[in-house]
Amino acid sequence: METREFTNIIPFSAVELQAEIDKYKQHPGQEATLVHSLLREKDKFKQVFQTEKGSYYFVLKTGESFRIKNNSADPAKENFEITEVLQKIYFITPDQNEHLKAIYYNDGPLGIRNKTINPSTCIVGNFPIEIVDQKYVEESKSLVKFKDNLEPHSIHYGHTISNIIKAAGMIKAKV
Repeated sequence: METREFTNIIPFSAVELQAEIDKYKQHPGQEATLVHSLLREKDKFKQVFQTEKGSYYFVLKTGESFRIKNNSADPAKENFEITEVLQKIYFITPDQNEHLKAIYYNDGPLGIRNKTINPSTCIVGNFPIEIVDQKYVEESKSLVKFKDNLEPHSIHYGHTISNIIKAAGMIKAKV
C-alpha cells in the first residue's frame, strides 16, 4: 500500500482538512503517517498539543480542532484513530474538569446544559473540551454557557494536556 504524504495543503480550511482526513480514512494503517506529517507542519497551526493518553490535537487558526486519538493503553505506542474536525475547543482547569465530571456522572451527559465555564488556556495540566458545533454554546465576555440544545454526542472531554508542541502565538523564526 502506498504511503500518503500530508503536505502543501496547510494552511487550510476545516473543509479542506476534513476532505484530506477522509482520504486517509480510506487507507487504514496510515494514521501514524498522518500524525507525523501534521507534526512536521505544526507551525501552520494555531496550537498543537498531546494528552496524557497520547492523543494529538491540532487547532486551526479559525479555532476549529482536529483530534487523532491514541487507542493504545500505553501512550508511547501508536494505535491512532482519526476523528472529525470540530467547530470549537476550550480549555479548562483541573478544578473545572472535576466539577464538570461530577455533574456528568451524577446527572448524565446533558447535566451540563445551562452550566457555565470560565475557559482557561492551553497549558500542561489543563483539559481540552471540544464542541461539535458552535450552536451548542453561548459565549459572553470570558464565560461560555452550554445551551439547552446540547446533545449527548456534541461534546468531547479530553484528557490532561501533557505536552505543548506548538503554543498559540508562537512564530517560526526566520533564518
